Order: sequence, then C-alpha cells, then structure tokens
Amino acid sequence: LKESTLKQDILQKIGAEITRIVEVNTLEGLDVGKIVEEFTTIINFDPNSTKAIEKEVATIPSAEKISEFLSKLAHDLYEEREKNVGVEIARQMEVFVFLNTIDTLWIEHLDTMDDLRAGIGLRGYGQRDPLIEYKKEAFELFSKLVANIDFEIVHRIYKIAVQQGPQVPQPIQVEEKHPEIEVGVEQEAREIGVKIQEKTIPPDFPPGYAGTKVTIERAGQVVAQETYGEKGQLTKSHGKVGRNDPCWCGSGKKYKKCHYPN
Repeated sequence: LKESTLKQDILQKIGAEITRIVEVNTLEGLDVGKIVEEFTTIINFDPNSTKAIEKEVATIPSAEKISEFLSKLAHDLYEEREKNVGVEIARQMEVFVFLNTIDTLWIEHLDTMDDLRAGIGLRGYGQRDPLIEYKKEAFELFSKLVANIDFEIVHRIYKIAVQQGPQVPQPIQVEEKHPEIEVGVEQEAREIGVKIQEKTIPPDFPPGYAGTKVTIERAGQVVAQETYGEKGQLTKSHGKVGRNDPCWCGSGKKYKKCHYPN
C-alpha cells in the first residue's frame, strides 16, 4: 500500500458508493429520504444536520447533481478531519482501516472457499462439470469479496476515532550554565573547560525531586552537581576531583592545597 495514493483511492471508493446509492434510489422515482438514510450510514450526522441535507437534496433536480453534492460534502468532511488530526495520523488511519478490512474479509473468504471446495463434487450429480462450476463460483465469490472490501472501507473510514494518550514530560538537556550556579562551581567549569548540563525534572515527581539539577562532568566523570529544589533550596555534591585540579570551591588554588582532606 502506498500512502501517497491511498487517500485518493479511498475518496474514489466513497464517490462510487454515493453514486450507487443515488442510482439505486432513483430507478423508480427519486426517493430523497432513502438516499439520505443510506448516505448517513457512511457519515454520522446529528438529526438537525440530517434534515438539512435532506432538504437540500430535495431541491436538486437530477440524480447526477445529487451525487455531486453528496460526494463534495463527503470530500469536504474528509479534508476537515485530516486537518484536525494531522496528515501523518490521517494516513495511518487509512492504512489501518484498509488492512484491517482486507484481513477480516479475506479470512471469511477463505472459509467460504473451503466450504465450496468441500461440496463442489455434488454438482456432478446434476450433470454439471464440478471443475467448471468451481471456477465460475470462485470468480463470483472473489468479485463479491472485492465489492465487500470497498463497501466496508467506505463505511468504516469516517467512524474511526483517534485517542491520544497523556503526554509524558521528557527531560531537557542544554549545554549552558544555570543562572544561579554557585561561583565555586562556575569557576571550576571555566578553568577545567567542562560542559554544564541542565536537566529539568518533571513537576509531577514526588516532593524533593522537583526542580533543576545542574551537572558538571569532566572526562565522563561527574565533578560537581547543583540541585535546586522546588522550594529554592540548594544542595551540592561533588564527584572525584584530581589532586592537581582546581578546587571546586572556586578559590583558584589546586584541590590538594585547598579542600583536599589531610
């Protein structure tokens, strides 16, 4: 299935089904009520809209014009829904309806063919060639399958609904310094040339976890972390710092001559 042509294929099927509905209900005179009734099996309308459509159809003089009017209405509603749900989701809906319909009806068709194959030998008692009868009926069943697929696609495509689940907040990482970062950590980041990663924790986390965490890494190791809690409190933890590295406090001295434990 090519998504690029699937939409046009479905719209053609919709137009063909509307034309069939109008033709069937104009053979013995125009039956506006029946036309609108069958049309609303394709697209669900509220009672007021149904009456408005029926009133409009009653003013159209020919079956061809009625088909054009209803086809345009169906096409406009199709485009409106695509605009509402988005092009990508609309294409996914089309593929789902198409494949699901074919899958369901194809399985039923295979069961019917098995029944035909099991009983076709009895045609010989009626002086008819079972092979010819099998080919004839198999072709008729396949033609019926194709027609049923088109019918079901047309009557399902407008009824499928999209349900979007809740969006889960995703962590955000940026390569910039937090404006409230302590001077000591900022000094360390500047001197050893490391990146500061800012990570925003989703607000629906348990108390004590909400806020902003700023992590300084050097050579894949955490050098220091700043955590700004939901109430503005500041906690600080430091990773492994080399003895000759600048001290994390920002004094400018080497770690071994400043806060290195003796």
